[in-house]
Amino acid sequence: MLRQQDSLGLSDTVADSIAILNKVYGKVIDSIWTPVAKYLSDLPDKYDLDEAYSRVNVAENKSLDSDGDLCPSAKKLLTDEQIRKLPPFIALFLDNSAIRQVRPGRAGGGRGGFFGG
Repeated sequence: MLRQQDSLGLSDTVADSIAILNKVYGKVIDSIWTPVAKYLSDLPDKYDLDEAYSRVNVAENKSLDSDGDLCPSAKKLLTDEQIRKLPPFIALFLDNSAIRQVRPGRAGGGRGGFFGG
């Protein structure tokens, strides 16, 4: 959103608020994924795939939960017109019901994404 500040017509105050939310979001995401990345990088050649998948899945869900917590705050800062101007992949994360639908495993019920089918 900040990269599109001019085309969205964001005021400096709104842009500053979004920047603050972005900083908070970055800290939350780092706290979720840093331990998982460390765990994955330390895995031996032979490891428990189910355990690795479980850790990634939990982190994905925590990430989406944090989106659900923070993104409505960003949405409140924007007008309907500004939201319509956003690329769909960004606008998706301003919709709590859409965020809940992209939770891992909702599409097929098994391992997917990072670990393949």
